Formats: sequence, structure tokens, C-alpha cells
Amino acid sequence: TAAEACRAVQKELNATDPTSARAMLENAEQLVKGLSERAEALKIERAEKQAVLDSEGHKGLAGRLDEQRAVLDDLEREVDSENQRAAAVAHLHAVLADKREQAQQAYVGPFKDKVTAYARILFGPEVEVSIDARTLEVEARNLDGTTVPFDSLSGGAREQLAVITRLACAALVGRPNGDGAPAGVPVIIDDALGYSDPDRLEKIGAALGVAGRDCQVIVLTCEPGRYRGVGGATVVTLD
Repeated sequence: TAAEACRAVQKELNATDPTSARAMLENAEQLVKGLSERAEALKIERAEKQAVLDSEGHKGLAGRLDEQRAVLDDLEREVDSENQRAAAVAHLHAVLADKREQAQQAYVGPFKDKVTAYARILFGPEVEVSIDARTLEVEARNLDGTTVPFDSLSGGAREQLAVITRLACAALVGRPNGDGAPAGVPVIIDDALGYSDPDRLEKIGAALGVAGRDCQVIVLTCEPGRYRGVGGATVVTLD
């Protein structure tokens, strides 16, 4: 009976695989040992760091933290102030840009009309002159239904338009005196119109004569014949 009981127990023991169980037990014991050693090492490291922190805290870390917070507060206030100034400048820029646009629109129309009026003396009643509203420069000339950009015009046409543009500026800036005489915003033309043919010279002479009613026009030239078409001109010869 005892032998049978022993065999039954042995059979049950073999069925539980004691070798694998022993291997798992030994592995678990090693794992627990390693974790315990790591825990002890972490405790020591924590104690060392706490000691350093306590030591440095006595050296004024708290005070330095307060100082840096104060510096941060000052910088934040400075940033807020700069943002407010930037917003004010942006608003001022927008207002000035709007006022400039209004001013340009106020005089670009009269300026274009005056340039076109002088240009019709030169090129005929069908001419139209396009003006850049931003720069007040001549963009193109439309003559008999054909529009030509300013840079594509002949040298003489460009020179003529440049002269009458200056005349138009002076005519608009200079306001007549009480007696109707020009206020005296002078336009000085120094030996221009060298590229103009005789027919154009005669017509621009008429334009200069008309402009002389609105402003003072002074022409300097070494070829007086070029401006003989200016009616009512006062000629001063320099020896």
C-alpha cells in the first residue's frame, strides 16, 4: 500500500514539472533581488539630490527665482507697452495713408484735366492723357483711339509731355493774385525740346503762352529760335 501511495505521489509530482517550477522560482528570486538593489540605489540617489537641493536652497535659489520672476514681469510689461505703441503707429499709418489717398484723389482729377488741356494744344482735341493716381506720372497717351505707353512714345513726344506736366503742376500750385496776375510759382525750362519738329515747337510755344497766364515760366536757351512761337514772351538776352 505504501509503495502504491509512493508511486501515486511520484506520478503526481512528475506531472507538475518541478524542473520548470524551480527555474521560474529562481528567476523570480533574481528579479526581486535586482529590483531591491535598484530601489536602494534610487533611494541613495534621491538622498544625494535632496542634500544638494537643500544645500543650494540655502545659497539663495529662492531669492534668485524671485528675481527672475520680477525680470519676467518687467519684460512682459515692456512687451505690452511695445505692442500698444506698435498698434498706435499702425493706426496712425492707416489714418495717414487714408488721408493721403483722399488728398491724391482731390488733386489728381484737376491735374489730369490741366495736363490734357495743354496736350490738346499740341496733339489735337482728340488726345487723352492717362495719369498714375499714385505717382502723378504720365502713363500713356491716347491719340485718335490708339493708346501708346509713355515709354513707347518718341523722344520728342515724351519731352513735350514732360514739359506740359511741369507746367500743369505749377499752374495748380500757384494761385492767381487779387489782380488776376500769376502768383509766381516759377517753372524753369533749361534748353528743352531739342527733339521736337518745327510744327510741335510752334504748338508747344502756344502751350507755354497759355501756361504763362497761370504761372511764371522761365525758359533758358542758347537757341532763341526754338521758342519763337511763345506769344507775349519777354526776351532777355545775356551777353
